[in-house]
Amino acid sequence: MSSDERIQALDARVERLTLAPHEIGGVFERVFGGLYRLVGWQARFSTSRLRALMSEIGLEPEADEKLLSRALDEAEDNVDLAERAVAVHGYVPTAHASWLSRALDTLHRVAALVQQGPELSRRALGALDRSRVLPPLRVDEDRLDATAEAKERLATPDVSRLLELQLAAIDHVMEAARGETSTLERRRRLLEGARRLLLDVSAALPLDVEGVREREQFLSNEITKVDRLQGTGLDPRVGLRYQARRALRRGDKERLYSALVALDGFALAMGDGASSARTGRALDALSGGEGTFTGRWEGAAESAEDVARSAEQVFGKPIVDALRREHGLARGRVEQPVDPTTIDKELTRLAIDYLAPGREAQAMSALLSVDGCFEVGGALAPIRSAELEEVARIVPHPTPEMLYVTAREVEDLPRAVIEDPRTVLLDLAAGRLLARKHVHRFQRPVTRTRLVGEARVYVLDASTSMLALGLGQSRARMRDAIMVAELATMMRRLEEPGRSVRLSLFYRYFTLKLGELKCVRTTGEALAALGDVVGTPRKGGTDIQSALVSSLELIRDAKRDDPDLARASIVLVTDGDAEVDGDLVRTAREHAGDVAITISVIALGEENRVLRDLVARQRARGERAFYHHIDDQRLLDLCQGRAAKLPLYRAQPEPSNPAALSRGLEDVLAELDELETSRRAATARGAEGGEGALAQDEAATRDARAVSKRFERWFPPFKPEPLLATPPPLTEEEIGDRDAVRIVLSTVAEVVGELTGDTMHRQSDAIDLIERLLPDARLSPGRYRAFLERFGGQVREELAAVHAATTGAEASFDHRLRANAQGALETRGAPGRAVASRKRS
Repeated sequence: MSSDERIQALDARVERLTLAPHEIGGVFERVFGGLYRLVGWQARFSTSRLRALMSEIGLEPEADEKLLSRALDEAEDNVDLAERAVAVHGYVPTAHASWLSRALDTLHRVAALVQQGPELSRRALGALDRSRVLPPLRVDEDRLDATAEAKERLATPDVSRLLELQLAAIDHVMEAARGETSTLERRRRLLEGARRLLLDVSAALPLDVEGVREREQFLSNEITKVDRLQGTGLDPRVGLRYQARRALRRGDKERLYSALVALDGFALAMGDGASSARTGRALDALSGGEGTFTGRWEGAAESAEDVARSAEQVFGKPIVDALRREHGLARGRVEQPVDPTTIDKELTRLAIDYLAPGREAQAMSALLSVDGCFEVGGALAPIRSAELEEVARIVPHPTPEMLYVTAREVEDLPRAVIEDPRTVLLDLAAGRLLARKHVHRFQRPVTRTRLVGEARVYVLDASTSMLALGLGQSRARMRDAIMVAELATMMRRLEEPGRSVRLSLFYRYFTLKLGELKCVRTTGEALAALGDVVGTPRKGGTDIQSALVSSLELIRDAKRDDPDLARASIVLVTDGDAEVDGDLVRTAREHAGDVAITISVIALGEENRVLRDLVARQRARGERAFYHHIDDQRLLDLCQGRAAKLPLYRAQPEPSNPAALSRGLEDVLAELDELETSRRAATARGAEGGEGALAQDEAATRDARAVSKRFERWFPPFKPEPLLATPPPLTEEEIGDRDAVRIVLSTVAEVVGELTGDTMHRQSDAIDLIERLLPDARLSPGRYRAFLERFGGQVREELAAVHAATTGAEASFDHRLRANAQGALETRGAPGRAVASRKRS
């Protein structure tokens, strides 16, 4: 049997999993199915052979067929496991069936590329999105710190269903982000929403480490690419194809090239050969001829020139110049110390290596990756404050103060300053006549709303291990890049025209002793802090506990000086190699007053279980804390520019026939538009309902009324029930549906609340997301709507959260909403994740 025939047979079996699960299962499953359920057996899938095929194809052409055969054997084993899961449990999660379909689609594409030969397949294989074939996320039972009773509850069908739904939501949002190939803004916000969901779940549950790590890497790489594409001048809110056409008409080759690179990369990652063939042809034409772009295979890191150029585009030339300058100054201080008798030889050796010529490129690579990996830049919160405003009014009665004002009417003539009586009327009509009038000044209370940034305290590990351990000093380099990115974000906010923002940023380095606390409030102070961060090598021991407690005391003192301070965030950056008393830190946090404080942790190289649990407790309460761990190999890849490479525009000689080139590019863009139109039409016809695609089209044509009507059909607003009304009792099946609906709606509110754009676009996003999530909740659209008609009051708060998220408003019942979603799992004895709508200013 050929590879194509084997794939077609597997496709048919996967389709049967969802359409006819009752036909699956044999004597073995019927006899031993009960035993499987008793021990909590779950299918565990593997893609190691498929990923080996994707990585090694073409290296040894004679081995390609063998690699493909092994990958097909692995796919058959996975389908066998899925069929056994259906026979044992009665169903297979839709997320698993969707993943099997994606894996088979990838296999089919790779098989076709094997037949074309390695030279033709390099470009396509190099851009394949390997995260699409990752097995579905699952709980690692070996790491589950729970009693035997809790583990048994975790394996029950109801709890398993809710866990599957929460975990599948991450992959669905990631797939929605992959499918957004038109605008950068929506793609970025979907990626950030998926990252937030992944952080939530991984903080609450011990998930498969490999699955979490590879998804984090995909999300961080894609967010970094979007940042860099925006840095080239692309407007994130405007369609890429439209921007390409506009750039072509204006003769802006660099902007045209960037738009085509974005479209090309997105198409290749999704396996869209029709689009990528056209974008590749256009990029070849712009780059100098056939094969100049598509024939290039770059497996190495980016050049220092490209990294520096991207850093200037994203962060601005002042930041890049300051980095270079401070690296040079610090290198000079280390190599030629003022007092040679006080030299610390170990620190000098480490510093010379850290500041060696050319290391600036690594610092810039790390800087470019920070936003993709972490949440830098504290959120801005609008606050209302009462102030006294002085008002001056012209009055007819005498006052101690008089002013010269323009005479407006005949009654002003007795107090007018008349220079020539003949021109009085003319001067009055022309507005040149002045009159003396009495002024009364008084004060009145007014309420103003202004943006206030939360107090942000960075606690940075300066221990020797940050420089000496790890790979290539990447721990210290990423630590400093995080701080530089925060300073750059602050400078950008301070320099925004017409926006009054009060920001406070504190940072300190620590070893066994606490370093000096630095405060940054102005652009000048930010530049000085950048020099301190980049140009000061540090070493010593590690005392994380004292650093955290001291930072909490700092916030308590700051609250006394600033009554408006309502939120504060501590970001600990460390390699985690120290003991921490979690109870002591939590006690210090409670004693810090009524300020809402979050403690977030960035663990570089090594993990710290106590710190991870500390963050997990905060996220379970609905707070915006995060825990992010990056291993040493990943840190090295980020610092060396191997993670999110982007081919930048390089000026080419003028073509011999510019008119022919322009016509060819116009043809390519027209073909891309036709492909997109036909694809959207096919999606709307083929999908059941297809309302998500329809809503996106209506939003694109600014049909706000149609989007609003469609949105209210999916998320009907419920009026408050009468106080004496008794909610109808729910059966066990209805309780399961209620919990599933709660999690679906809360997840939609969570993600949509993170998206920018107007209400119309957010409503269309909400419809698209719920259509993706309902199958995993084992709810058809009809069953979902029937539940809302009968028991809509049971999920009134979740529905209101979705409405609040689409308008950008903050749900006033945020904590109760989280409690409901969390309770869907915790009442059944399993850990869970709380989700709710949030607003990012």
